[in-house]
Amino acid sequence: SAVYARYTAGGGTLSRADWRRDNVNRFVERLYREAHDARATVRVGISPFGIWRPGNPAGITGLDAYASIYADSRLWLQRGWVDYFAPQLYWSIASTGQSFPALLGWWAQQNTQRRHLWPGLASYRIADGSSSPYSATEIPSQIALARDQAQTTGGATGTILYNGSSVRTNRSGFATTLASGLYAGGAIPPATTWLDDAPPADPTVSVVPGATAAQVTLTTASTDSWWWLVRWRAAGTWRQRLVPVTQRTLDVAAVGLEGIVVNAIDRVGNASGTVVWRP
Repeated sequence: SAVYARYTAGGGTLSRADWRRDNVNRFVERLYREAHDARATVRVGISPFGIWRPGNPAGITGLDAYASIYADSRLWLQRGWVDYFAPQLYWSIASTGQSFPALLGWWAQQNTQRRHLWPGLASYRIADGSSSPYSATEIPSQIALARDQAQTTGGATGTILYNGSSVRTNRSGFATTLASGLYAGGAIPPATTWLDDAPPADPTVSVVPGATAAQVTLTTASTDSWWWLVRWRAAGTWRQRLVPVTQRTLDVAAVGLEGIVVNAIDRVGNASGTVVWRP
């Protein structure tokens, strides 16, 4: 109250609520700008309450974060003050007043700057001992919905689990379900091209076959590379590893080896051209 009084005494004209939102907005903008001043390729993200304002979209009820905690989270997304945005969509698909699919689609429509939209999912609710626990299938179903939306304009291109204990403890077989299905294959985050869209130089790949293992040696003339993405096909099956660029050699199984594919990946996820080795 004292600070707001000084603001109005100094000629400020915003209402108290607008003044509080403006303070938060300026903090978010400054955080984003100064983080990138410190390191241009760092990814800045925010995970706000999953509802911007009740009625957005129609039928949504709950906390009015805009009016109650002065968080104009839609503005932060639309101004591009984030590199990834993870609204806390901690409700079920079947929920009515806080519909997961409706909120997922609404946030995609607000993503006019095409930032990474990675909604937060409430995996902590799986078999949590409450009166309304999630089944082990709820979160996989939400991940599948998010993946279905990936091709829509502004749609989700990933998800974040809150929190990691549900995976670490394999609650109700949740980690096993992910590992055998939706997470069966590894993936790298999509490139953050608004920070840097220049791909690193193609790597040089040499392979020394052996009886049981092939030794792969990797080099690059690029100073931007951060990872090697190494994929190989053996006996009709693809496998892959993502290793730091500081690691210059690795072994892959040689039995039935049909080919090796390598890309260099930079700090923001841009991929080099593909280099292929065949025996």
